[in-house]
Amino acid sequence: MRAALFVFAFAFSLAGVAHAQLTVAEPADQPTAARQDTPTDPVRLELARRLVADSGGEAAQELRVRAAIAASERVLAQGGAPTTRLAQRVDAELEQQMLGLVPLLVDATERAYAEVLTEQELRDYVAWLESAAGKAITAKSAALQQDVLHRTVPILVDQMSRRAATAISRACEEEGCTQKERDALTASMSRVFGHPGA
Repeated sequence: MRAALFVFAFAFSLAGVAHAQLTVAEPADQPTAARQDTPTDPVRLELARRLVADSGGEAAQELRVRAAIAASERVLAQGGAPTTRLAQRVDAELEQQMLGLVPLLVDATERAYAEVLTEQELRDYVAWLESAAGKAITAKSAALQQDVLHRTVPILVDQMSRRAATAISRACEEEGCTQKERDALTASMSRVFGHPGA
């Protein structure tokens, strides 16, 4: 449960990988595998690197990882997670392992921007980041991200456990599952999300 909550909070935090996050539709006519095999345009990649650097680069990404860890730890503490010396050691080791991924996360972010945005969009985004308003928001982005996680992760974790019970009930009504199947689903959901409906 401890690791699962961390991964959830970590993935959730990465949704804000740049403080002025763009919502870009997945190109429908180009499969993911094909895009990964396509060489990235060097001009766009350089602009994307500049964009990510202006957004805080590795330092900002590390702050996001730490914020995600802190958010998950708060949720776990509220849920009465064990705080044995071994559990704390595992947490510390996991944190170091995840922080070691920061350079890879930055590189992946740069390539995502380079592949999805046009050259002009990248230039416009960089220009905004280097403006007074962009710099001001960048300076506040780490604190903003931490506050967003602090407020939203507990809500989502609580609602996942509550809505698991509804999902099981509706699925069983539609599929006509037996009580044994219902109990097995409830037990499975409990291991992942906590006690459904609790």
